[in-house]
Amino acid sequence: SRKRIMDLRSSRLLQKGVFFNEDLTKRRESLCYKARCLKREGKIQSAWSADGNILIRDKHGNVRKINTQKELETLN
Repeated sequence: SRKRIMDLRSSRLLQKGVFFNEDLTKRRESLCYKARCLKREGKIQSAWSADGNILIRDKHGNVRKINTQKELETLN
């Protein structure tokens, strides 16, 4: 079930290098990809998706939910 998968996500499996793939819409997948690119460029600390939402951790350690391309552009 979805709840079981979400519970596993927060468990120790993530510490062992186990990853879960999420089915995202094309728009959200594009946002997630662009956020991961910002991570590689060192502009943010991390980027991930959770429950269909795109989340980033900025350079100050704050977690932000990203909904639009414009929100990502403000991080450049």
